Order: sequence, then structure tokens, then C-alpha cells
Amino acid sequence: MAPDEVQRGFDVLLDAGLIRPTASPTVFSVRHPLIRRAIYQGAGPAWRLAAHGRAVESLQARGVPAEGLAHHVALSATTGDEAAISLLTEAATGSRARAPATAADWLARALELLPAGERTRRLAMTAQLADARMASGRLEEGRRGLVDAVALVSEQDLGERVRLTVRCAGVEHLIGHLEDAHERLQQALRDLPAASDDQQLELMVALAVSAFHRLEIQDMKTWGTRALEEGERLGMPAHAAAGAGLLSMAEAFLMRTDAARAASDRGGGSFEAATDEELASCLAAAEWMGMANMYIERFEEAVAQAGRASLWLGGPIRACASHRSRCPVGSLR
Repeated sequence: MAPDEVQRGFDVLLDAGLIRPTASPTVFSVRHPLIRRAIYQGAGPAWRLAAHGRAVESLQARGVPAEGLAHHVALSATTGDEAAISLLTEAATGSRARAPATAADWLARALELLPAGERTRRLAMTAQLADARMASGRLEEGRRGLVDAVALVSEQDLGERVRLTVRCAGVEHLIGHLEDAHERLQQALRDLPAASDDQQLELMVALAVSAFHRLEIQDMKTWGTRALEEGERLGMPAHAAAGAGLLSMAEAFLMRTDAARAASDRGGGSFEAATDEELASCLAAAEWMGMANMYIERFEEAVAQAGRASLWLGGPIRACASHRSRCPVGSLR
């Protein structure tokens, strides 16, 4: 529209009371959000599609970043639009930490736009969408997304399949699907080729964790021992430390304090030997070694081990260790 037409239109809307002036002489606001919604819904769907496209062009010309464009792109893009897919993914990545639900919506839309046959990209985006949904508290939706992601992994990519399976089982622990998680991990271990030692070790650690959640202490001890021994044999100290921590916890639960301390000592050596990169690939090492040492009142060791992990992992352990008299996990002397 020409500028003079726009000005006359504003006067008509002002006279009708549909919009109002603001403190800025060049800015007007709709009288009520319901009016804005009625106007939007009263417009034709095809017109809205084109209008959102025009909004994208206008905002891009002003240098608005991806997060400011994503709403309009999501409502105007068509299947196969690579620029839209890229922008929505970028916007979701930038907003996930502070607005995971919005990021999930944008990723879901990007997936809808993805052309058929894009298996590799679909796998990566499906896993990202599952993460965003879980971060926003939609754990069941996140679990279903991880199940879908596992189904997209090629049979040759054992590492990715096991990694996603373990994450899926972890979510199932959180929402109380303990037997489903246990069976999922068992089946994944049965399906692995005999030569896939690294993936078997990762599943052993996960099965020990699953036994912990199911309160199957003997299973926890069995899988923790296997993970510890296999980790030592394969030269994977972080996984060995994770197994040792779980074994130590199991021994402590069985009131075998000396055995719990011996497992902790053994795992402590592996933990110290592991590089930061190795620990980053198996944060369970810091988690379970820290918990085990806290349980048997080795608080300084727990703090030191948690300090090498992320802040969200170390925070609760440091807090508990600094208030020993109120520590709720019990103690063994």
C-alpha cells in the first residue's frame, strides 16, 4: 500500500476504536489481544501464508536474527525449503537453553519441511527435537522421539544406536518405565555383534544403573563388576570408574562396607587415570563415583570427582558434602 493509503487506513481504525495511539507518535497498538486474534483468524488462510512470507522479507531486510524470523518462517515455508529448514534449526539451537518448548516447536516444523529420504539429517533433527521436548518437561514425547531416532540409525552405526538407546532408557527411568528400560537395554546387548566391545561396555554401565532404579542390588553388583573389569581390560578408565562406583554403591547397600571401600579405591584409580575427554564421554563415572563416596562418607573424594564433571552434576554433591549432618543418604563408618 502507498503511504497515504496506510495513513488514511489508520485514521479509520482509530475512529472505530480498534487501534489506539501509544507514547510513540509512529506506533499504534490494537485495543485488545482478542481483536488482534479475531482479525488474524478472519483473514483467509492463503492470505496469511503470503503475509507471513512478506513479514519474513521485511524483517530480514532490517537484519532481524533467526529467532525473530522463525515464527513467520514456520507459518509460511513449504516442504523442501532448505533456507527455512536451516533458519528454524538455527533459531531452535539459539533458544533451546531459555525456551526449550519453543525450540521444540520450531524443530518439529523443520522436520515437517524436510524432504523425504533425508535419513541422516532426519536422525539428527529427531534426536535434537527429543532433547528439546525433554528439556521442556515433555518427557514422554521425548522418549517417543528417541525411539523414533533409534529406528532411523543404520545397522552399521552401532555407537549411535547404543548411545540413543541408553538415553532412551534413562528417560524411561525418570518416568517410571523401569521394566521397559531394562528390557530395552537387554535387547540392545543381545543384538550387538560379539566384536563390539565398546558398545557392550556402555550397555553394561547402563544395565547397572537400570538395576539401581529397579532396586535389584545383586544385578547392580553383577553389572557393575562386569563394567569395571571390562573397562580395565579395554583401557576405558571412565567406564571402569562408572562400574566401580555402581559396584561400590551395591556393596554399601548390602552393608559390606569394606568391599564398598575397596571398589571405590579401585574406581578412584581409574577415575584419576581418565582424561577429561574420556570423562566427558561417560559422565556416569563422576556421578556414581561421587554418589558412592558420599554414601560411605568420603566426602572430599566425592567433591573432587564431581568437580571434574558439569556444574549440574557437581552442585548437589557439593551441597550435600558441605552439610554432612543433614545429608539424607545415610552413612556407613
